Amino acid sequence: MSETGGTLGWAAMAVMAAASLLLRYSFIALEGRLSLPPLARRALSLLPAAVLPALVVPGVLAAGGALDLSPLTNPRIPAAAAAALAARRTGSMLVTLVVGMGVLLLLEAL
Repeated sequence: MSETGGTLGWAAMAVMAAASLLLRYSFIALEGRLSLPPLARRALSLLPAAVLPALVVPGVLAAGGALDLSPLTNPRIPAAAAAALAARRTGSMLVTLVVGMGVLLLLEAL
């Protein structure tokens, strides 16, 4: 890559970072000034419950880049199930992490 292309690439990344920062900050800055309709507020309250599985499921089912749906060959599936059960029963994030990682490490060691 030429020097101009490298400089242009860094400049483009800086502009994108600034745009992302301004977009995120705008929600914080305008938080008390805008009133959202009740339906929009309800939809936003459900957003974390929709985002979490979208982040977790690909890491569990396609950890190596290839889809593996078998709990016999993919130890992340039973580990995720054990972590979900621990989270449901205890409500403790620490217990959930310890159970999930413990099961994963145990199954990977077998």
